[in-house]
Amino acid sequence: MAVLSTDLEAASRLAQAGRFAEAISIYRSALAGAPDDAEATHFLGVCLVRSGRRDEGLPLVERSVRLAPVNALYRQNFGLMLAEAGLLVEAEAQFQEILVSQENHSTAHNYLGMVRQRLGRMDEAIASYEEALRLRPGDAAAANNLGYCLLERGELERALPWLRRSVAADGANPMAHSNLGNALRETGDLRGAAECYRRALALAPRFANAHHNLALTLRDLDDPSAALEAAWSAVRCDPRHRAAWQLFAEILQRVHLVLAARLRRRRIAGRVVDVGGRTGGAWHERSKRPAGPLL
Repeated sequence: MAVLSTDLEAASRLAQAGRFAEAISIYRSALAGAPDDAEATHFLGVCLVRSGRRDEGLPLVERSVRLAPVNALYRQNFGLMLAEAGLLVEAEAQFQEILVSQENHSTAHNYLGMVRQRLGRMDEAIASYEEALRLRPGDAAAANNLGYCLLERGELERALPWLRRSVAADGANPMAHSNLGNALRETGDLRGAAECYRRALALAPRFANAHHNLALTLRDLDDPSAALEAAWSAVRCDPRHRAAWQLFAEILQRVHLVLAARLRRRRIAGRVVDVGGRTGGAWHERSKRPAGPLL
């Protein structure tokens, strides 16, 4: 029995709304009547993976690829899930298989670059990103990936134009703003970097690495109180972020030293001075008004 397209459309809408349990129920019902339906098999697997049930979902996505081997979307999703599971060589094979029949598939070139970058094969990754951009010059994701890859290789001058191009093409990508901030920080443009991190955080307030990098930048701009707040935001977003905890402790110690130095200066200024100009041992209470902020 054929699966009704209306059922699959309803399940798709539920999945897009994050209502995976309901979508899964519809896909299972569809497969009960048509166990070899590639679409229902694929998206049931996708829903299971997205709801945290990868062990159940991944074999179904793989089966959908066997049922419809020329469907690039199914193979692409399978490749991405393999990459997320750390199976990078297997993921690379899926993206390469797409390019066997669709050599101008720019998205497959971009994903192939991402996998190769994670495998440490930077020259091949750069070539894949460049091919993706040749096929689709306005691809903001590929521009961001190419810029980041070049930045990782230390090629700052080559990286910056691609990162700027990515942000210009898609200003709603927090990762692109963060990567541009990293590049500007490398050039010494700390204020420009801080602005990029703030833009990233406006789009993704729980982006722990952006909070951390903002804290580093504010520390270097000699703004310890703002840096401390940013570092604390980083550890609140990701309590396992070891570098953020270390930075928080470092800045906190620095703030304490600043406070102690200012407090000592205030106390010295408040001592009683005798006629001979020597500092006396008594503390002089100059005013009953509360002290202003120390920072």
